[in-house]
Amino acid sequence: MGPRSRNGRILLVEARHLVLDKFKKSQEPLRDYFWNEVIGKLPAPTMPMNPRTRLILEEPKWKGYEVVLDLYDEVICYGNPACAQRHQAGEKRPCVVCQHGLEGRPTDVVNPKIKTPYYNSFGADLANRGFVVSLRRTRTSSKTSSASSSARRTRCSFTSTRSSSASTSASSNSWPPSPTWTLPASPITACLTAGKVAMRIPSLLTGYCLSICSGDFNEWIWKNINLDWQGSYMFTGEYEMYEFDLGNTFNYAEMAALIAPRPFMVERGHSDGVGLDEYVAFEYAKVRRLYATLGIADRTEIEFFSGGHVIQGQGTFAFLHRHLNWPAPK
Repeated sequence: MGPRSRNGRILLVEARHLVLDKFKKSQEPLRDYFWNEVIGKLPAPTMPMNPRTRLILEEPKWKGYEVVLDLYDEVICYGNPACAQRHQAGEKRPCVVCQHGLEGRPTDVVNPKIKTPYYNSFGADLANRGFVVSLRRTRTSSKTSSASSSARRTRCSFTSTRSSSASTSASSNSWPPSPTWTLPASPITACLTAGKVAMRIPSLLTGYCLSICSGDFNEWIWKNINLDWQGSYMFTGEYEMYEFDLGNTFNYAEMAALIAPRPFMVERGHSDGVGLDEYVAFEYAKVRRLYATLGIADRTEIEFFSGGHVIQGQGTFAFLHRHLNWPAPK
């Protein structure tokens, strides 16, 4: 490759950065609107984090801690059984945030003894691969709608509380839950099995360096209002599905556009009952086109696999290792 070729490539890279800078600036008013008018933004936490931790898991390669942080007066951010890889003092490792779904618990994600339904204990696998793993406890139940109804009266939604606690958890990298912890080497990563969180939280919080949406990515308007398919939310018991004016504003492709230019991946089981391959592929095609237009097609991908509503953890793990520049186990 001669000097002209090298210089030409440099110019192309610089031009792409200029395009991305302009794109990022165009995102900010849309991100503000999404957070304030659609999701609903809570005031900033008013209390010092005051972290409290206790050891709850001890494995050959890692330890797990339960963590509580203060948000507001008498309001806490609870759950984060955070699994820290044992490592040399001062060594830094990337941190992956893992989120359970409806009716789930953080221990479902990180159970080191069994492969749990839906989750396959993928958090434990990530800890064994050397990642620092942070798991949040989110109160999600199809049996009650009181929290959601109360939030709507104040122009908020259940995602409002998640975004507030997620913001506090993201800043919690400044404190170690135990003397064995050190700060992550890279920005926090979102690897969120509850796909609703994987789409919304990284759209709002730019501190997440990538997002992986497993088991939920969909053509969201169709999913919410369709009367001709039994998997529609018109026929299920979930309560926190209808965000204000979402149909006129942000479908899943538009949320992914707020995540861009950060890496973004979708994991989809062919027989996953939350959607149909055709609608998932239709919506994702818009995402792929955007990334390609920005010259960053290598930062997004979708993996279809033979299976149902589960975390498979094959292409997604490879995606994490590649974009976090962390060596995969041999």
